[in-house]
Amino acid sequence: MFKKSLFVLLASFLLFSVIACAPVEEGTELVDTVSDEKVPVVIYAEEVDSVDVDGRNWPTVNIFKKTGNNLPELLLENVGKVGEYPNSYMLYPDKSKLLINLESKLQVYDFADRSLKDIFIPKKQVESFIFSEDGDELLIWDQIYASNDDFGYFLDKLNLDTGEVETLVSGDTDGKYMFLSNWRDDGVVLLYQALGEASAPWYMNLADGELMQPPIEDLAGLMNGYSRNGTYLIRVDEWVDDICNDFMGRAPSIYGLYNPVSGERMGGFGVEGRASHVVSFSPDDDQVLLKTFDPWAGDYTHCAEMPEEVYYFADLPTYEAPELMEDYMGLYNEWNSDEGFRKMNYDTGGVTISLDGEEVFHFNNYERVIDVYFE
Repeated sequence: MFKKSLFVLLASFLLFSVIACAPVEEGTELVDTVSDEKVPVVIYAEEVDSVDVDGRNWPTVNIFKKTGNNLPELLLENVGKVGEYPNSYMLYPDKSKLLINLESKLQVYDFADRSLKDIFIPKKQVESFIFSEDGDELLIWDQIYASNDDFGYFLDKLNLDTGEVETLVSGDTDGKYMFLSNWRDDGVVLLYQALGEASAPWYMNLADGELMQPPIEDLAGLMNGYSRNGTYLIRVDEWVDDICNDFMGRAPSIYGLYNPVSGERMGGFGVEGRASHVVSFSPDDDQVLLKTFDPWAGDYTHCAEMPEEVYYFADLPTYEAPELMEDYMGLYNEWNSDEGFRKMNYDTGGVTISLDGEEVFHFNNYERVIDVYFE
């Protein structure tokens, strides 16, 4: 069982994917080049209200579905309130239903019959969840985030057909906050520990339920991640200076590959001297697609300009030089046939989303988009 990874802390590093949500501007247009045989769909959430209580903001959102050039369709109104924070969303693998994490409960919306129901009530708080490979089960991490004194957790398995919940493991993280990333078919679950803007990798073998870390020095890092299937732990080996990166002042260049359990170094990839960001891993984790560019090292006035992006793909896990990939959208679509390829538009400050190599949506911001796919 594996889940596409959600363990990346910067938007440009697309190893994981925790789906956030952000407004889609009214009047967002669909490009007219879309094939008649495939209709692009975007599911998104838009905040309509919020309340501050005891220092925490509690938003309320509406959830929409935009199909092709049609006007957006309101699916759900007034989702979220005090005590029910719309934290995250995830579509079923077959796109038939939408999971909504309100922290105090997990809901599912059925697109076919437009029904909404509660499917899981945590003992503490729904922190994260991932699907099994066949999409029939959910693994749920139940822990209160940012608690001052309660670090207990439950790892639950939910059968989506029967609604049966089985607690696999329970315990205490001793002050750590954990998030699920991958559910591998060998019974190993990969997690990460939140450390402010950084993170550290952990794993658990469901056979014994013990939380462990791979034996690697200096585990915490800003760009740690896992490959799609959880075959590799990804860590930055080399950085390049980048004055336009306001957060770090540098960008990753070369990545190292490690066994997430044993910590054994297995190889690496990247482009020497260039900023390198992971776009996608192949379905079998045998290759990786990279976006690279020359980092700015001169005048700050150039930071608003679009850098010349060059795409490469590399075989894994060896350190062989990556090959230039001109048809990067074609390769991305081959690996991710039901997902949108997102690319910054530096002229508008927004994002262009492409499906099957064709530009289909333009947004001023993509952070509240839940999913983009063909229907």
